[in-house]
Amino acid sequence: MSISDRLREERKRLKLTQQAAADQAGVSREMWGRYEKGDALPGGEPLLGFALAGANIQYVLTGHYTDQALSGYEQELLRLFRAADTGTRAAILTLLNGIVRPSPGTEK
Repeated sequence: MSISDRLREERKRLKLTQQAAADQAGVSREMWGRYEKGDALPGGEPLLGFALAGANIQYVLTGHYTDQALSGYEQELLRLFRAADTGTRAAILTLLNGIVRPSPGTEK
């Protein structure tokens, strides 16, 4: 399976039209069609936009699925966490540790 095949597969998994995927990627619908046909390869910016829509870009590029892909919420949480100062990070972790209970069998 090629990058273009996996790109199309991810778009369909996300239930996006070609136009919606193109909008997320910041390209024209025609360019998106070229990506899916294999006539062109998307660069970093279109792939980033597609990733922010929930696409697993590691899978698109390598063909290997992992459960490591972050949702949009997780990406935003990580972005904000990284931008926070050390005290805020510590407070967030303390808060989450106090309210989140691990599922049985998932304790570290």
